Amino acid sequence: MELHIFRAADGAPYITKDESSIVEIFHPATLPGIPYSVAEATVPPGGRTVPHHHERSLETYYVLEGEGVLLVGSERVALKTGDAALLPPGTPHAVEASARGLRFLCICHPPYDHGQTVLEEEA
Repeated sequence: MELHIFRAADGAPYITKDESSIVEIFHPATLPGIPYSVAEATVPPGGRTVPHHHERSLETYYVLEGEGVLLVGSERVALKTGDAALLPPGTPHAVEASARGLRFLCICHPPYDHGQTVLEEEA
């Protein structure tokens, strides 16, 4: 595999199944050979993702900017810039952004896939 540089100006945001805005940084669909995905997620001020879980992916969040709350089952965990969370496969979760909004890296192994994202209302 060779060096690959991602430029933020080249990223095109899309809305995931949990309703967060995502810019894929690295994903095997566009960079064959990598076994994980890296994306920048944004939850707008006062926004919230839909409660969901990933059937197979281990997911890591790393907060780049803002504040919010990670909801894991009935637990509420405050998040701020520099915090990280590790979510094992099958862990129901959602993210609430504060009035400042929340921007974080989302690293998934295996890579993010709409098909293995289950909304909790579907579970």
